[in-house]
Amino acid sequence: MTSTLSTFVPVLDGTNYQQWSAQMKSYLMAQGQWAVVKSSRPSPSSVTTRGDGDTAEDITVTDMKDVLEFDEKNSKALGNIRLRLHHTIAYQWNDEESAATLWDALSEKYGKPGLPKAFLEFKGAMETHIPNNTNPSQALDKLLTHFIRLKEIGFELPKNVQVMMLLAKAPPSMEVVTQAMCQKTEILNQETASPSMVIQAMCQSWETHSRTGGKTSSKPISLARLSNQTAPLNSSSSKTSSAEMRDSAAKGKGELDEENVVELINKQLPQKPPSKGCLNS
Repeated sequence: MTSTLSTFVPVLDGTNYQQWSAQMKSYLMAQGQWAVVKSSRPSPSSVTTRGDGDTAEDITVTDMKDVLEFDEKNSKALGNIRLRLHHTIAYQWNDEESAATLWDALSEKYGKPGLPKAFLEFKGAMETHIPNNTNPSQALDKLLTHFIRLKEIGFELPKNVQVMMLLAKAPPSMEVVTQAMCQKTEILNQETASPSMVIQAMCQSWETHSRTGGKTSSKPISLARLSNQTAPLNSSSSKTSSAEMRDSAAKGKGELDEENVVELINKQLPQKPPSKGCLNS
């Protein structure tokens, strides 16, 4: 069990509380010990049994089952938390006997958002590299993790800034996708920007790139065609299935050309409603 704890939960050193707390919480939940961290110790329950006859006294029995069960889980949770504390931190709470109290104390001291933590997360995002000839999923997940952690500590990046960071990190093999995205004003608009849409397009680009052996079309992207639709993004329109994305990429012998990219992007954008003039005609 200790080896499993060491594998999945990092040591809290004071600078990695967000990662440590998420992993430790998941571990305690898996072990059935998280409840004692978020609840108080139960009181013993008393059960009174009526005596036989008029002169017999009532018998009161104290039920300690719930208390003993709570104390056992509390000891295990407390031990697991202490095992993943750096020795310079652990000694400060050597006398603590409550897992809940220890958890709250660590959260109060190391979990507060601050500029140094935000800087480390932002620096990590800026230093993340999207590979050119390798599956980008891991790098894209790492970027999203940094974005989420920045939001959790109160330094959320606007969606359009996230989109621009993703596009700026796109490798040369995704140049077609980058050009297409940059010509759609909705993608860079603060209210309608969708990082998930950019990530979908990048993953689709890699799948097509790997199937065709790195061959991409040299046909230029048409700005006029990409500018036909100007309706804002919404959550329902961005749910393109993976099957549809694969079909769009398979078009034209599987090459990632102008037709594929435009079709992929426009499928995730709502259709522009017809003008009144068209309706009257």
